Amino acid sequence: MARLFNRRRIHEAFLDPDLWSGQSRVSEVVQRVYQEELDRAPTRAEFERAVWFGGGWKAVGLRVPPEGAIGTEEELRLRINPTPPPVRPPQNQKPSRIWLSHRCWRTDAGYQAELGASLFWLPRAMKHNETEVYDDLQFLSDHAFSSARIWHVKDYGKDFPGLRTHPDDPGHWDHIRKSYEALERYGLRAFSTLFAGGSQSMAKGYRERYVDEAVAVAEEYRDTVMMIEIANEYYTKGMGVSEVGALGKRAADQTDIPVALSAPDVPDDDESEASAIQELYRDSAASIATNHWDRDTDTEDGVWRPVRQPWHYRDTKGCPAARINSEPIGPRSSGTSETDPIVLGAAYANTFFCGSSAYVLHTRAGIIGDRRISDEDNMASTVQVLDRVREVLPGDIANRRASSHSKHFTDHPLKNIRDQRAHFVRAFARLSKDEDWVCLIGVSGRVSLEPRTRGQMAVWRIGDPVDAWDHSRGRSSVDGGGAYLVRLWD
Repeated sequence: MARLFNRRRIHEAFLDPDLWSGQSRVSEVVQRVYQEELDRAPTRAEFERAVWFGGGWKAVGLRVPPEGAIGTEEELRLRINPTPPPVRPPQNQKPSRIWLSHRCWRTDAGYQAELGASLFWLPRAMKHNETEVYDDLQFLSDHAFSSARIWHVKDYGKDFPGLRTHPDDPGHWDHIRKSYEALERYGLRAFSTLFAGGSQSMAKGYRERYVDEAVAVAEEYRDTVMMIEIANEYYTKGMGVSEVGALGKRAADQTDIPVALSAPDVPDDDESEASAIQELYRDSAASIATNHWDRDTDTEDGVWRPVRQPWHYRDTKGCPAARINSEPIGPRSSGTSETDPIVLGAAYANTFFCGSSAYVLHTRAGIIGDRRISDEDNMASTVQVLDRVREVLPGDIANRRASSHSKHFTDHPLKNIRDQRAHFVRAFARLSKDEDWVCLIGVSGRVSLEPRTRGQMAVWRIGDPVDAWDHSRGRSSVDGGGAYLVRLWD
C-alpha cells in the first residue's frame, strides 16, 4: 500500500496551512490529500486502513526527513492528527439519578418520555480521537435527547479496518470511564451494551469476568448509567439463551441498575415476535427488555408498519413490563431506512402508546461514526419534530391503561373510530382518570373524531408548532397529514 504514495508531496501537502482552515475534520483533510492515491488504491478498505485517524500517518509508511527539513515528527503528527476544540467547551451538566417506575423512567423532576440516540462508537472515539464525537454530543444535548446507547466491545473492521474496542486492548476500562464522563459533561445518560461484536471468541469465563468489571465501573457512574444490556443480538455473538440469561442474572445480582439481556432473534410475523421475546425474557432476572422490531415497509401498512410494531410486546406474558425500542427504523438503518421527520416523530410518540419505556433514534452515523448525526438527511427537521413531541407528550403515558381501535377493546375514547379503519393505520390510546390520549398514525383520508364520553378534545398534528392545537367541545376531523395526537378531558 505504501508504495502507491508520493511521500514527499504528501508531507508538503499536509504542511499547507490552507488545508486546515475552518478546523476541518481529520478524515476530511486526509481524504483530500490522498484523493489521487485513493483513485489508485486497490480497494477503499485499504485506503481507509491506511489513513484512518487511529494512526494513519504511520500506517501509510510516512517517515519524517531529518530534523529541520519539514518539521519534527511531533510537529507532523500534530498537523496530521490535530485536536480541534469542540463546537463549544463541554459544560458540566451531570444528570441526576433516573429510575424505572413500572414502564416509565422517572427523575426527581418527574416522569419523562425518554428519548435516546445510537452513539455506539463513543468508546472507540475515547480510544482513538475523542474530539471526533464532540459535535454529536453537543447536538444531542442541544435537543430533546437525554441518553445515548453505547457499545463496549466491538470490532469495526468491516467499516474501519484495524479499529476496535476490546478488553484485551490497553486502557479499555479507561475508555469506558471516559465515555461516561463525556456523556456527563453534556447532561446525557448511558444505555450500555456490553457485547456488541468481536466477543464471539471470548470464553464463557472471560465474558463472566467482563460483566463483573462492567458492573463495577457502571456503579462508579451510577447517576449516568441508566441501564445495562448484556449483548446486542446475542444469537450473533456466539451465545445461547441460557448463557445470556445467566450473564444477566450475574449482573442483576450485583447492581440495582436496570439490566436487559438482549434483543431476541425475531421472525417477520407478529405472533412469532412475541414468542421469541418470551423465550428469552420470561422468568429471567432482567428488569427491562430490549426489542429490535422488524423494519419491513413492503406491506399493506407501508412506512407505518415499523411505527406500530412495538404494540405486539403487549402479548408477552411473564416478561419485564419495561422495554426499550432500541433499534427502530431510522436514517440509513440497515435493511430499510427512514428519513421522514413526521414518520420518525410518530414512531417516537407511538412507542409510549405501545407501552414501551424509551425510544432510541437509530442512525448510521450513530452506529459507526462515518459522519455527524446532524448531517443525516432531514435531521434538522427530524429533531425539531422530536423536540416538539417530547414537549407535548406526558412523561407517564406508558403507565396508563391501554386501548385500541381493534375489536378486542370496547373502551376506545373516540366514537366509531373502528368503522373508519380504511383511512388510518392504527389508533392506539392511553386512558386515565383525568384524561385520555390517542396516537393516530398513517392517516391517509378523512377521519371523523368524536369523544365517546369526554366533554372536550384537542387535536395536534405531529410536527406542527406545540401551540397549534385544534380545540373542540364536540366533533372534529382530520384529513390526511400522517399522524396526530388527540387529547380528551372533561
